[in-house]
Amino acid sequence: MVEKYIDRDLSNSIKGILILLIVFGHNHVLCPNNEAFGLMDYLYMFHVIGFFILPFFYNTEKSCSKDQIITIFIRCIIPYIWICFLCFLCNSIYTRTLNISISSLYALMQGTQTPLREAFGFVFPWFLPAYCSFSIMLLFARKYKTIWWGITIFSLITWFWSWNTFYIFKNVAPFGTGLAISYFGAGCFCFYLNNISEWFKYVSIFVFAILTVGYWESWQLGFLYKLFPVFFFLAILLISPYLHCRLLQNLGRNSLGIYLFHMFIVNITYMIFPKTIVWGFVGFILSLLISLFITQFIMSKSFLRKLLFPRSLMDIKSVFK
Repeated sequence: MVEKYIDRDLSNSIKGILILLIVFGHNHVLCPNNEAFGLMDYLYMFHVIGFFILPFFYNTEKSCSKDQIITIFIRCIIPYIWICFLCFLCNSIYTRTLNISISSLYALMQGTQTPLREAFGFVFPWFLPAYCSFSIMLLFARKYKTIWWGITIFSLITWFWSWNTFYIFKNVAPFGTGLAISYFGAGCFCFYLNNISEWFKYVSIFVFAILTVGYWESWQLGFLYKLFPVFFFLAILLISPYLHCRLLQNLGRNSLGIYLFHMFIVNITYMIFPKTIVWGFVGFILSLLISLFITQFIMSKSFLRKLLFPRSLMDIKSVFK
């Protein structure tokens, strides 16, 4: 019998794998960002999208109430606002410039990679507004099948667009909505393949290997590369019985904080250590562990947790009592 959904422990383990790949991919000593079709681009084809596929495998029934939408918004946008401010502050210190204008607010509203880099000096905060938009979409899609299939079909259509067309679309749609729509199809496709047969998990390893070879050999497979995250995630589900590891689960539980803090740590390691493979791995481990420590410290302090990572409107209210 096919397991349609996953439990919290497995979810955290999968998050742990994903955040490991993301932190590794963001280390530009190990994964240079000046190489077209290099290791960083390869990892980007499937690691972060895994976080958008994961919620399809949660067996949760949440109402489309105003309170639930506000909760999603608070959980994503509050960290988004302060991390963008921190990015702006660090970038201003590093460049010794203070450049803030109405375009910065516009970039904040867009929530996509290029505007955020130009306004705040960093790209990674894009995840939060995109995930916020995605979570609200999924909330309504689960309740209304018309919305489910409408978003899915639109998502699949975007897979066939040229890069220039999609680039315009994602930067016009506010709060990363364009990215959220694009990723929705991958999650839906992955969920249904998993439900059809257990064998798709085994097939996924073969297909993922073929796509990997095609990537490194520069095969012209077009939109088929959009299936990278689908078969990667199915492969993860196949090995899921072996993923019950405390370290992975701990990384998964703290994955958001690690994601938000590790870029600052890894940039500091660039300034301190030689840019060699050995020191690149040292920087990778340090950025992972230090960001994990910072996150755990914040989560252990009720006031800081409610201020920086609020879980509801009540958390916000309690901070300012």
